[in-house]
Amino acid sequence: MKEYKNIYVNGCSFTAGHELLDENTWPVLLSNLLGVPMNSLAANGQSLDNIKLNSISHLSKFDASSTLVIIGLTWKERYGFLIDGMTVNITPADIGRKKGEFNSKIGSWRRAKSPYNHLDKLSRIQIDELYKKEEYQLPLYHYSKYYESLIKLDKNLEKDQMINHLVNIISLQSFLKTEGFDYKFILWEEMQYNKDLEGLINKIDYSNIIEIFIPADEMHYTSHPNTEQCKLIANKIHKLL
Repeated sequence: MKEYKNIYVNGCSFTAGHELLDENTWPVLLSNLLGVPMNSLAANGQSLDNIKLNSISHLSKFDASSTLVIIGLTWKERYGFLIDGMTVNITPADIGRKKGEFNSKIGSWRRAKSPYNHLDKLSRIQIDELYKKEEYQLPLYHYSKYYESLIKLDKNLEKDQMINHLVNIISLQSFLKTEGFDYKFILWEEMQYNKDLEGLINKIDYSNIIEIFIPADEMHYTSHPNTEQCKLIANKIHKLL
């Protein structure tokens, strides 16, 4: 196995470790197995839009020859955008939220992320206070209303979401290959796609995708990987590197 100086990890709550202590999350466990420092930018509820945006921005400052990249993929139904240097995400669970009910979307606890990491200079309390302001709440509220209108009006919404999802995967893989990074993507569930999207599907490099399908009844009560499963995930990734 190649020796690395850094591990860069990004993804959603399946990667961040929803409600788990840092030391029990699979990125930290993998870092321990490899004996290499870990840089995790995973965030709860993160969309693939923002996983791609943040990862490309962050990794442009890393040495590709000594960095291992692990990306936990997420679900196609999520959307992301930038506001004031922070990436925020909207998911189907946000449909119907009222104005002022988006604090949990932009808090510091495995939520707030930035393509250039300026949030690292702020404390968790400062971040939580800053993003309670209306200028951050309102765009999330209006985007959730936009999403609601898509659900009602877009007759091809699922297909449109899959196209965006596949293009994000292809774009991120292309960047990693071009820059010379060793990488693996983690797929948490089998992708369902329309046959007429095979042109995009065939552009994906499946040799660098690790499938880890955990039955729902075996997961944490929050429907996320639990401590024991994180150990299994870390071990599986380690063996396949």
